[in-house]
Amino acid sequence: MKTFKLVLIMISIYLRVFAQGEAAVPFLTLQQSPELWGAGQIGAAIPNNQISGFYFNPANLGYKAQNNFIGAYFLTNKTEWFNFAPMNFNTYGFSAGISSESFGEGFPFSIGIGYIHNKLDFGIFVRTDENGNEYGRFDAYDSFENLSIGIGYTNKISYNIGFSIKKYYSKLNDKPTENPADGTADGYAFDFGILIMAPVYDLIFCNKNELDKNSILPKINTSIGYSVLNAGKKVSYLDVSQSDPLPLTARLGYTIELGCETFVKEEKINLLSYSFTAEAEDILIKGTNNGKSEYQNLIGDINIGKHLIGLNPDSKVVVHKGHIFNFLETISIYSGSFNGNGYPDNIKTNGFTISLNGAFKYLSTETDDKSLKYIFDHFSIEYTNSKVRYDYLNATNKFNSLSFEFKNFIL
Repeated sequence: MKTFKLVLIMISIYLRVFAQGEAAVPFLTLQQSPELWGAGQIGAAIPNNQISGFYFNPANLGYKAQNNFIGAYFLTNKTEWFNFAPMNFNTYGFSAGISSESFGEGFPFSIGIGYIHNKLDFGIFVRTDENGNEYGRFDAYDSFENLSIGIGYTNKISYNIGFSIKKYYSKLNDKPTENPADGTADGYAFDFGILIMAPVYDLIFCNKNELDKNSILPKINTSIGYSVLNAGKKVSYLDVSQSDPLPLTARLGYTIELGCETFVKEEKINLLSYSFTAEAEDILIKGTNNGKSEYQNLIGDINIGKHLIGLNPDSKVVVHKGHIFNFLETISIYSGSFNGNGYPDNIKTNGFTISLNGAFKYLSTETDDKSLKYIFDHFSIEYTNSKVRYDYLNATNKFNSLSFEFKNFIL
């Protein structure tokens, strides 16, 4: 039992940072995309082409599947959690999608699937008896396997929905005690999301593709997204008569993207783009007069005027703000912040991605070699470096990742 208490003390370092309600397994609320970590830990309202960009809204898989793709990502090294060496964060996964064109003109849908593995390792713990003699060791950790599906329908405006199922496992102590449980917990959590993207400029100027291919064309997109994450049964570790709810979470937000693009020969290239995303996040748990907890409605305390227009966080809702700059589909720069319930200070984030996508597009227009052209048209590699700074803890979480993608292929 002493060992179990020691684990709880150490894990409290992690819990106090994400203490947004009396919820179990709060690691389920952590973003899995290194890119979106760098942009204020957004993810519900931004249509994106990241391999891991669907965790906060599985509907994004339907959006990304407008172009056939299959890709994978992984962290190049585990993230040391809050500069506390025994604790580390690791994630990897893949996603794939098939566009409507693969099924013919009469099938106006795109379908994407995605998988993510995550492990938050608390380190190796030593068991000792009352005299301090070691008699065993164990590894304490939280982990999950996430499987998602997204379906998109595009007729000028892109409408997308998605669903996820997560199998989680939390191990704080695997040695039985006098309690009927043994310090471990497992179960399932479920997510649902909606994402709608409107290409404003395309809707206004329907003849965009008929313009001079040498022109520089403006790009104006806007989107809204909503997701409900981590629905499921309550969790207990040691006492089956006492349990805590999963961190059922609502996320609501919008993205505005501005940019310009042109054609190099017949290849369309985004010259420059900037997007701003605002998201409000609420853990849908509230206490009752009898000391227990219950779930709120599926919007919770999110107020559109205060949290999404005024961008003002409070003691119940976290407001996320993310900025993404992209240059020539080659360099992306991220910055952002989040603050509100559970965070005594404004948490700042930043990062960058280096992609071969833009260079490969240009090289594809310059080569006559069919093999090289196929590689340039269908393959891409990206490296991402992002950071999340917790000034009140004097700690920084750093994420480094690689992703590989095979895209725009024809079935």
